Amino acid sequence: MKLRLTINSGTLAGQVFELGTGFLTIGRSANCSVRFDPRTELVASKQHAFIEARADGYYIADNQSTNGTLVNGARIERSKLNSGDSILFGRNGVTATVAIESEDLPDSIPAADFREAQLRQFENAASLEKISVKNSVSSLGLGNVSTVAEKESGTGKYIAIGVTLFAAVFLSLIVVCLMFFSVGPIPAIIAAVVAFIPAIIYLTPLAWLDRYDPEPLWLLAVAFGWGALVAVIASFIVNTVIGTGVAIAIGGPEGAALGNIVGAVISAPVVEEASKGTGLLILLIFFRKYFDDILDGIVFAGVIALGFATVENVLYYGKAIGEGGLGALIVLFFMRGILSPFAHVTFTAMTGIGCGISRESHNSVVKFIMPVIGYMAAVFLHAFWNGMAVIGGFGSFLIG
Repeated sequence: MKLRLTINSGTLAGQVFELGTGFLTIGRSANCSVRFDPRTELVASKQHAFIEARADGYYIADNQSTNGTLVNGARIERSKLNSGDSILFGRNGVTATVAIESEDLPDSIPAADFREAQLRQFENAASLEKISVKNSVSSLGLGNVSTVAEKESGTGKYIAIGVTLFAAVFLSLIVVCLMFFSVGPIPAIIAAVVAFIPAIIYLTPLAWLDRYDPEPLWLLAVAFGWGALVAVIASFIVNTVIGTGVAIAIGGPEGAALGNIVGAVISAPVVEEASKGTGLLILLIFFRKYFDDILDGIVFAGVIALGFATVENVLYYGKAIGEGGLGALIVLFFMRGILSPFAHVTFTAMTGIGCGISRESHNSVVKFIMPVIGYMAAVFLHAFWNGMAVIGGFGSFLIG
C-alpha cells in the first residue's frame, strides 16, 4: 500500500509526498521529509509530527508540538489514517489531505518482521543523509521543540508591555546614574559610545548561529536589557557590599587588597553568573515557546552576557578615561573589546547549555539538575578567568 499526502495550503501547496514503508517526518526542521517554511509558517513546530507505516496501516503521531495536530478537526496524539482524512498542523496552520492506495502488502508478513524492516530502512536513510552544519544546527532539540503559539486577544499583553517599559526606563535611569556618579558625565558618554557600537558587531555571530530559526527581535532585546540593566544593578550592589565588608573586616591596606581579590575571584563569578542565569531561567520558564533547544540556550545566554559586558565596559572605559586619558582607553579597549569580547558570553553559555538540555529532556531529574550544573561550570570558568587575570597582573584590564 502507499500513502499520498497532498499539501493544500502554505508554501508547499499542491505538492504531493508519498510513503510506502518507513516514516514521513513533518515540520520546519531541515531534516523533515515535509519541510514547512522555517521563517513564515511558525504555527508548525520544528519537528511537528510524523507518519509511520505499519503492518496494519498508516499512523500519524503528534511530536509534542505547541499548536497540536488535528485529524478531521479533532486534536490527536496518535491516530490511524484513512483515505480522505484531513490533517491540520496546528489550528490555522497548514492543511493536508490523505489518500491511501489499495492494499498490496501481503498479509502473511508478521508485524514484528515488518517493524524490523522499517527500522532498518529508517537507519539506512539516516546513515545516507548528508552531514552539514545547517542540518546539525537545525537538529538540536529534536522531539521536544515548540514554536509560536496561536495569538490570543486580551488586555493582559498590553499591561505586560506597559510594566516592562516602565521597568526598563526606571532601571535605565539607575544605570545611567551609576555610570555618571562612578566615572563622571563626559567619560561616561564617551565610554558608552565606545562600548555600545562594537556590541552590534559582537551580536552578529549569535544571529548567524540562530539564522535557521531566529528568535523574535523583541525577545532578544529583552534578553539584552536584562543583562545590561537587571544583572548589572544586582551584581554591582552585591559585589560592592561583599568587597567593602571584607575590606572593613580585615582593615588596613591588606583588607582593601583582599576585598578586591575576593570580589574578583569569588563574589563576581558567583553573583554575576547568578544574575545572568536568572534571566535565562525566566526565558526558559515563561517563554518556552521560543526556547526550543541547546542552540537557543547558547543564543539567549550570549545576548544576556553581551548586555552585561557592554555596560560593564562602559564603567571600565570611563574609569580609564578619567585616570589615563585617551591612551589608557585605547589600551583597555584593545584588551577587553578586541582580545576578550566574548569572555562573558563563554561563561554564561555554560548556563545556557544547561538550560537547553533541560528544555529538551523528558527526565525530571535532568530538567532540574542541568541548569545547576551549567551554572556551576559558568562560575568555574569565570573564577578561573578572573583568577588568572589577578595572578598575571591584568586585574584592572580583564576582570569581568
